[in-house]
Amino acid sequence: MNREYSNDSAYNEEEEAYINPNEKLPISNHEYLNCDAFIQEVFDYKAIRAKYEIEPDALTIIKAIGKGYFSDVHVGMLSMPTQSIAVAVKTSQMKTGAMNAEESEDILRRQRQALKDELSIFAHLQSSTAGGHENVLKLLGAITTVKTSFCILTEYCECGSLDSFLQAKWKNGAFEDELIFDPKDNEKVWKNQRDSNWADSYQSRRDHGLVTTSDLMWFALQIARAMQFLAAMNVIHRDIAVRNVLLKSDFTLKVADFGLSRKLKENDDNSYYCGQKGTALPIRYIAPESLKSGRFSITSEYWSFGVVVWELFTFAEQQPYSVEFDKYENNLQFYDFLAQHLSSGHRLSLPDYVPQQIKSLLSRLWLSDPKRRPSFQICRKIIRQALMESCPNILSNEKASHHASEHSLFRFDDDDVIEEPPKILDYTQVAFSTSAPPSREITQKEKRGLDKALINHMKKLSNGTGKPLAKDI
Repeated sequence: MNREYSNDSAYNEEEEAYINPNEKLPISNHEYLNCDAFIQEVFDYKAIRAKYEIEPDALTIIKAIGKGYFSDVHVGMLSMPTQSIAVAVKTSQMKTGAMNAEESEDILRRQRQALKDELSIFAHLQSSTAGGHENVLKLLGAITTVKTSFCILTEYCECGSLDSFLQAKWKNGAFEDELIFDPKDNEKVWKNQRDSNWADSYQSRRDHGLVTTSDLMWFALQIARAMQFLAAMNVIHRDIAVRNVLLKSDFTLKVADFGLSRKLKENDDNSYYCGQKGTALPIRYIAPESLKSGRFSITSEYWSFGVVVWELFTFAEQQPYSVEFDKYENNLQFYDFLAQHLSSGHRLSLPDYVPQQIKSLLSRLWLSDPKRRPSFQICRKIIRQALMESCPNILSNEKASHHASEHSLFRFDDDDVIEEPPKILDYTQVAFSTSAPPSREITQKEKRGLDKALINHMKKLSNGTGKPLAKDI
């Protein structure tokens, strides 16, 4: 993953000890952003080791399957008491490109630190009540006590990165546009509205190697769920892109690659993280305010999610803004072009086959005012509504398959299969009192609050723990 990152590196030994070595990889590539310094939170690695450490002899690395900015990725087999399972293994890079042994060891040391930082984010995400999220890559273990074997083990996604999958589908002409022009009504309609059997055969289309508009929206919905989960856990990804999303054979997505992710302060809606000077960040995905200030927040993640949705519907054929930059006549470096392009109100161009609901959503995600951008919860509502129109069977069937396993990390939101138009969200909680007020009819607003409270209570009972479940996100 992270194929764009620069391979150049240097390290200033005079930097203060508290600064994270992961953040000291400088940039020679003009498409990446330098940020001002900031002290990073210290994690309890001893507690992480106690929970996730595995014996090196239990792991057999089979072959390399990818290369990241900080690491190499392999597929391996993990021996367990009753069986062996395939795992993805992230290790330090085998070839550092160093000129001598001292430089090589310094690079490897910083790569191990990067893996430790990613391990800490994984551990934090899996500390949630639900133990993680179905659309976030699952940590299985780590080897941290042997320096030469330092690695992270995660679940293995057999279909690889989403960008490669989409590019292959586009190249092979395997995209099925479900929006068709109806001359009778003189407008575009969903095939599902003209063919009563269309929604029932979505799995058959997948089996025949096709990807449809509904599949792209299903991908977008899963990524939105994962990003909402990260936001609820006060984590900003900072590198969300289709290249950092993995695919399972059942079309389940896993948001991955947390090397640049950071944890925000708890319970502060105005929290932001300011990256270290020298951090390589993918500026094609970064919100304008973060480009200028180097500060990242949940609202800047909304912008980045919009770019990811754009990637889905363009099948990752081009990097964001590549077409616009190629047409630009002035001799500017990419960063200067992008800052000028966005400040002038220009945005990424969209293909004609993007549904109008998605176009409208993207225009809101790319608003200059961060406070006006829709949250991940609202993104889910909008995408789900469009998917209900195009192929509702995807939602209903996926819900059934995930609920079939009591061990699933997935907490499916029942709203994802509601066929009624979504109601306006009301974040006001109904106040409860033990004293009896004068008799009156409850308002619709209070009724929605009571319904929500009852659903949450039933979920707690069905969980059998008496504790609240992590919100389905």
